[in-house]
Amino acid sequence: FSDLTALEHLWVHNNDLNMMPEGIFSGLSALEQLWMYNNDLMALPEAIFSNLTALQELSLLNTGLAALPEDIFSALTSLELLSLSGNDLTTLPEDIFSDLNALEQLLVRGNPLQCCGTTYQVLAQVASSGASVSVDNCIVESSGLPPPCDF
Repeated sequence: FSDLTALEHLWVHNNDLNMMPEGIFSGLSALEQLWMYNNDLMALPEAIFSNLTALQELSLLNTGLAALPEDIFSALTSLELLSLSGNDLTTLPEDIFSDLNALEQLLVRGNPLQCCGTTYQVLAQVASSGASVSVDNCIVESSGLPPPCDF
């Protein structure tokens, strides 16, 4: 994709992809939408989205992700919509969404998230910034203490 510097929309969904190399999106500086849903990725390299500063929408729906690196979204300062629904995420790193100042909608439904402790605080931080947070199995308040974890 490195020669496609003017590309704004990329759909790589429904392809049974099981891995993505770290520099695969390196030349896509104008990319605004990236749909990667319905693949078998399970994991992504930490810097895979590092050059996508114009990205506004990212769908990682149903990709089998079990964990996410803490800084995976740090360069996505224009991101407005992030879909992580339908994965195998049980926790979220503490500062994973802290650089997403333009985020308007976060979708994390259909994950076996433990909605307590750090994960609750991460989701509450997003909600307190004014973004809509769609998650099941817990109610996220924009302020207050997280519920205790019952492990």
